[in-house]
Amino acid sequence: MPEGSKAGTFYATANDPAAELYLWVAPMLPDGTAGPGGVLSEAANQARVSMPNLKSGKYLATVITGWHVGTDFSSDIPFRFQANVVGPNTPRNGTFSVSPTRPATKPGVPLDVTGTWSGVDTTVPATAYVAYPDGTGTLVDISG
Repeated sequence: MPEGSKAGTFYATANDPAAELYLWVAPMLPDGTAGPGGVLSEAANQARVSMPNLKSGKYLATVITGWHVGTDFSSDIPFRFQANVVGPNTPRNGTFSVSPTRPATKPGVPLDVTGTWSGVDTTVPATAYVAYPDGTGTLVDISG
């Protein structure tokens, strides 16, 4: 991940709508092995891993076929992989807006916000990032 990366969502989508995959994404250690902090998706046709606190560096992404008792097993499941990384050089497509923009808040009290996305191709996965003043943020995804 490039320097300055904040967050990211990773997708592995099986070409066959009936197939299921798992996706595992983890930081890579200098020796090329997986380090701590990896995330494993649920089994799905479009496996998704969201990492809201992504750090710069190398990562391993592993796609595993999902198999269930009573179904035919195949280790040959074609898939597409997509990484949507939020950072300083992220290409921007469309507009994501949140309302209200400056709500009155109280610590520990939830509030409702509405997100609106326009100008985005909804046939492919898309990711937006809502940044907060304390440096944290929230990922918002369209699965496509």
